[in-house]
Amino acid sequence: MNHLNDEILNKYIDNELSDKELSDLNDHIKNCDQCLNLLKAHRLADHHLKKMEISSPSSDFTQRIMQKVQMVSKPFKPKKNYFFRFVFSFMLLLALGIVIFAFANMPSAASEGISVNEYLLEGVSHFFSGYENIIKGRNASIIGSVLSFIILISVYFIYESHKNFKSRLDKLG
Repeated sequence: MNHLNDEILNKYIDNELSDKELSDLNDHIKNCDQCLNLLKAHRLADHHLKKMEISSPSSDFTQRIMQKVQMVSKPFKPKKNYFFRFVFSFMLLLALGIVIFAFANMPSAASEGISVNEYLLEGVSHFFSGYENIIKGRNASIIGSVLSFIILISVYFIYESHKNFKSRLDKLG
């Protein structure tokens, strides 16, 4: 048998060993001074633990601890990310500018005596007819590249924002 461990010695002190385990332990203790000293130390610790008074906390102990924790803890204020607000505002202003520009360049409906729907359709087609050359060929690829770049930057900032949020959650938990 190897040297005795704390678990077996605690079971011995608490009378939780079988007869075979008890006889093996007694035989080992007779031949091993190190395990005998360890058993004596366990018995002494058990004796002192049994003599100790068990004291329970006062009835308002939890409430007092929670008050102290609340006094010490600071409220969590998340860091505001203005990038998304900037991008959204920019896109909104861009769309609003396009609409205002389209309506400003529409032909006068009152002078031609047409309905509002026809007026709007004519205005939209008139607005976009001048931009056909801009959207063709090389300019289309440049516009697409710029928009792709803006989307990539936006995805990067969304990813970084998510990563920072996750790390803050990990720190809390």
